[in-house]
Amino acid sequence: MESKFYLVSCKDKEGGVEQIIETSERPQHYDGTEFYFSISPAYESVEELREKCHIHDKKCKECGGLIKLRWVDPLPKQLKEECLCHSCHIWSSRIPLYKGKDVVVVEGMYYTISKNIGNPNRVNTMFAGHGGRLFKIKRFGSEEIIECNNLWCGGDVPEIFKDRLKDNAEFVK
Repeated sequence: MESKFYLVSCKDKEGGVEQIIETSERPQHYDGTEFYFSISPAYESVEELREKCHIHDKKCKECGGLIKLRWVDPLPKQLKEECLCHSCHIWSSRIPLYKGKDVVVVEGMYYTISKNIGNPNRVNTMFAGHGGRLFKIKRFGSEEIIECNNLWCGGDVPEIFKDRLKDNAEFVK
């Protein structure tokens, strides 16, 4: 009888959507045709893998990825109730903030505009976003130029959220 092993894997080094895969051999990172980035040990059943790795039995309703529940309370309960993986939970929580005055998306990158720190021409801004560098931002549909020396990058908006977190500003000189 052939043994089967189950592990959590991504199909590429960039992360991609995590999935549970079945293999008849102990996992290799490259099987000759596809790269598998193993992010869990191999288990003898899916149930054992879900239990030991704290993985919800449902998949994320946004990306289809695994919902890992190994987080500090109350996050595991929230992820289960929302049926979201951790990453999609974070991006979903940013959607309401996007409508406010403190968030811009420029060229697919999410930024939070925080209160300016000190004099932007001095060196006392070392704890500011981007080291206190001065940014000039113009929202689409407005002539106002926002000058900010405390801009925080929230990362590239994932493809599945780009329709809800669209570019709404640009950097100007």
